Amino acid sequence: MTQWMEDLDEIAEKIAQMRQIATELMSAARDFPALTRNTARILASIRMLEINLTDALEPAGVSSQHSTTPGDSAG
Repeated sequence: MTQWMEDLDEIAEKIAQMRQIATELMSAARDFPALTRNTARILASIRMLEINLTDALEPAGVSSQHSTTPGDSAG
């Protein structure tokens, strides 16, 4: 395994740990609306990290379902 892949494995593990901690915090913060909202934002940011990691692992030239393609536009 290359150093690059080992680094990505380590990053993936850290992101998984962050998700676990944020999920536990969300459960513990049920009675605190501000904490619940902010933890939801943290979880959304963690999801973006997971998407970034997936993108880094994709072979070049393969589009993912969350990326945009030329010609796709809203509005």
